[in-house]
Amino acid sequence: MNKDGAHVVFYRTLETKDKKQPVLAILLTKRTQDAPSDVGDWGLVGGTMDRGETPRKTVLREINEELCYRTRPLQVSRLLKVKNGTHTVHFFQAPLPEDMDTLKLKRNQEGKVEGEGIGWFSQEEAFCLRLRPQDIPAVQRFFSTFR
Repeated sequence: MNKDGAHVVFYRTLETKDKKQPVLAILLTKRTQDAPSDVGDWGLVGGTMDRGETPRKTVLREINEELCYRTRPLQVSRLLKVKNGTHTVHFFQAPLPEDMDTLKLKRNQEGKVEGEGIGWFSQEEAFCLRLRPQDIPAVQRFFSTFR
C-alpha cells in the first residue's frame, strides 16, 4: 500500500486591529476524534496519494475532497519534500484569500466530515496548537521563507 502523501499550506494575510501591519496566516483543520491517526491534532489539508497519481494531482484532489473549494484556480507551488522511512510526503503552498464564511469542510462518501474545525492561524497561534507531527517541518519552512 502506498503511504506517500501530498499536503498544502494555504496562506493569506489577515488585517489587524490597527490596520498597519497585516499578519500572515495559514489554514489548518482539526482532525476528528475517530481519525485513523493524529486524533485531535491540527494539520494541513492533504492526504495519501492514489496509485499512479502525481503529488500535485493528489493535493488538488484532496483540496476538493476536504474543502468544497472550486471558486478559483489555485496557484500551487512546491514547498518541501520529506522522506520518512519508506514513504515521502510532498508539501505545497498556495495563496487562498478566502474569508472563513466561504470555507467549509466537506462530507465524504460515507457522510462524515473529515475534520472538527477549520481556521486561519498566525505563526504564533499555529505553534501554540497541537500540530500534526508530520506537518511541522512544512509549517516551519513556510513561515521561515516569509520573514
